[in-house]
Amino acid sequence: MKQFLSLLKIDLINSFALNKNFGRNKKKSNKSNGLAGTILVFAILLATSFMYAFMIGFSAKTAGKVEFILVYGITGGTLVTLMMTFANAYGILFKSRDFELLSSLPIKESYIVASKLASLTMVGYAYFGIMYVPSLIFYLFNGTVSLVFVLVSILVFILSPLIVTSVCSFIAYIFGRIVSRFKNKNTISTILYTVFIVLLIGGIYAISFSMPRSDDQTQIAAYFDKIYNLITSIYPLSEIAVKAMFGSIIHLLIYIGVMVIPYIIFTIIISLKYTYINNHARDSYKAGNFDINSEKKNGEKSSVMRCLLHKEARTMFATPVYLLNVVIGPIMGTAMVVFISYMMSGNSSVIQTGDTPVPATMGANIVCAISLLLSGVAPASACSISMEGKKFWIIKSLPIEEKKYLNSKLLFSYLIMGPVMLIGTIIGSIIIKATILDAICIVLVSQVSALFYSIIGLLLNLKFYNLEWDNPTQAVKQGANVFLPMIIDFGIFTHLMGIAIVGMIFDISLTWAILIIMCVLCFIFLLVLKKHRISLYSKIAA
Repeated sequence: MKQFLSLLKIDLINSFALNKNFGRNKKKSNKSNGLAGTILVFAILLATSFMYAFMIGFSAKTAGKVEFILVYGITGGTLVTLMMTFANAYGILFKSRDFELLSSLPIKESYIVASKLASLTMVGYAYFGIMYVPSLIFYLFNGTVSLVFVLVSILVFILSPLIVTSVCSFIAYIFGRIVSRFKNKNTISTILYTVFIVLLIGGIYAISFSMPRSDDQTQIAAYFDKIYNLITSIYPLSEIAVKAMFGSIIHLLIYIGVMVIPYIIFTIIISLKYTYINNHARDSYKAGNFDINSEKKNGEKSSVMRCLLHKEARTMFATPVYLLNVVIGPIMGTAMVVFISYMMSGNSSVIQTGDTPVPATMGANIVCAISLLLSGVAPASACSISMEGKKFWIIKSLPIEEKKYLNSKLLFSYLIMGPVMLIGTIIGSIIIKATILDAICIVLVSQVSALFYSIIGLLLNLKFYNLEWDNPTQAVKQGANVFLPMIIDFGIFTHLMGIAIVGMIFDISLTWAILIIMCVLCFIFLLVLKKHRISLYSKIAA
């Protein structure tokens, strides 16, 4: 047990740079900025979750179904934890750079695996709490509460992330066993993860489309009953947890067993093949080199830019968490634009919401603003320099112009987001039957935004880089360079959404105004990047 606690302590210290942030010799660093950015983003997400929880909670209370907020919190928290944990599980278990060190120490593999899973679970508490805590607080003030309810609700919070960790780690184990038999292990694992995430996202949107709708306020109780039944049929454990909160001993024992037993079993199973999978997962690292003068089949030399783009693509496909972070964003963004367009669609003159007619310009304004927001989700440029890791000195030693290297990062980031959002905005414009001018503006806003946030991401990564990571997750998901683009994206969206609202109030389309503002912002920051990119690049210690 002492070894397990020591491993868990070291893992958490390294993951969050606790010594650099809170130790006696703490100093300002990119990792400390990353921790501050993480806390800020978490606070924003928690505040947003409180807002939605209280909105849904008051509606459920009006319908006399206040217990619905508990099911909403447990299911929503589990789903968020699953989405955020899935991409990290494989990297933490089978791609961590401390494997060689740990395997050389006289420590049981079961302790190593248990500490990795515990570290993954502790991060899962933060994700689960974003949805669960606001829902629970609402019920504590508006529902029937007893001492048993309070104690069991705390136990539900402690146990709920365990099932997610168990599922994600077991899937990572299966993927690890599969890819260990192939030559191109990184590519195969990335493809499997991407397919799984796409299917998961598709299932979420399929559920959203199948949600019952009711415009009759007299039937609101029946409406909440339908949604309650739908959610509990998708995730039955939420209903078991709620019944346990209300004093059912049998349901409490079932919930504890379902959460704890698989967690222990999967820890044992993964421990048996932990060394084998880690050893085979590193076989393909030797093929990670690239040649800036590579020959094409026809004997001509590839251009430097093409070779750099090829290197970026290989890095992305070789790292599942990196690919999922920068590719799932565009996929989700496109799906969301189509979904919002579907929700906003109506007849050619008005969109009906109950008995109240809403101007048709509402669809164009909202879809334009949403496409702007989603085009800035996780630009690849925000972490592409950090992904170079400790091999960055190789890049600096090559005869490559700094501007070409940085331009390849910028172009690659745009190519990931731009074309995908182009498809989504075209489909969305067709669904809402936008005018030709609005359709052009909506499409151009998504493309300008994709370029703009690629510029922002590159600037921030040049300033807040992290080359000393032990796991790709630290480079991809931690740091001010990752979180600040999200905050900037949300801030710009909040302000420009005001323009869309003004357009809806006066029944006019202002998509052209949003486009002009984004073009101006993009041009300004492009000049800033052009002026400071070389100096910032030179300051990065190789």
